[in-house]
Amino acid sequence: SDIGGTLSGLSKVLRMILQSAILGLGAYLAIRGQLSPGAIIASSIVTARALAPVDMAIAQWKGVVAARRSYHRLNETLGVLDERSGSLDLPAPTTSFSLDKVTTVAPSTGAVLLSEVSLELKAGQALGLIGPSGGGKTTLARAMLGIWPVLRGAVRIDGADLNQWPETLF
Repeated sequence: SDIGGTLSGLSKVLRMILQSAILGLGAYLAIRGQLSPGAIIASSIVTARALAPVDMAIAQWKGVVAARRSYHRLNETLGVLDERSGSLDLPAPTTSFSLDKVTTVAPSTGAVLLSEVSLELKAGQALGLIGPSGGGKTTLARAMLGIWPVLRGAVRIDGADLNQWPETLF
């Protein structure tokens, strides 16, 4: 933030010096009859247009620094996360997928979104979910894939808990 403010102030000073120099040179050339007054105005406009990208880059400095900081925090967080613990070498799933009284909460708020949902799908079966917006379809899918945490109950593939399967399976 301090660097951004310093760069912004320096940019404005340099811009004023450059524009003053352009106008001064233009006035000198106009007095000598080598440049028209309209060309002085045109050169001032062209100078302002040429410096606009520099001003925009300096104005975005704070956002660039924040993005860089966030990127490093995200990399640190992802580096800390271990592979799923308790993963077993299991054979490829073949028979069933089930939810047993699954209760799911929103990771951000902790609010219960689904309560005691149970279902079982045998190999070859399909499931279609229909319902209104906000009805829990996406939440159910996230719980089924292990994207959102299950507070109570279990998600199972062939009888083994979802956390025991390698993450590469999904």
